[in-house]
Amino acid sequence: MSRKLVSVQISSALFLELENYLQEFGDERDPAEVVESALASWLCVARGEAPEAEVRGYQWKRLFLPEGTELKMSYRGLNAFAKVAGDAVV
Repeated sequence: MSRKLVSVQISSALFLELENYLQEFGDERDPAEVVESALASWLCVARGEAPEAEVRGYQWKRLFLPEGTELKMSYRGLNAFAKVAGDAVV
C-alpha cells in the first residue's frame, strides 16, 4: 500500500533550525520524518494517549518533553538546569 503525502508549509527559519539541530547532533533522518514523528507524538498527547513506544521523554501533566529536552528553572533567584534522559528529568 503506497503512502499518499501532502505538503504543510512551515517557516523557512523553523525548517533551518530543525536542519541545523539534526546536523549538530549527527541525526541523519530526513526532516520530514522528524516532523511527522513530532506531529504523531503531539496528537497522542493531545488525545491523552501515551506517545508511540519509540518516542521517549517525560510527561508532565499535559506537556510532553521529548528525550533530550533541556530545561532551565529559576527559584528564588537561583537557576537550575536539567535534561530529559529517557523518561526522567536529570
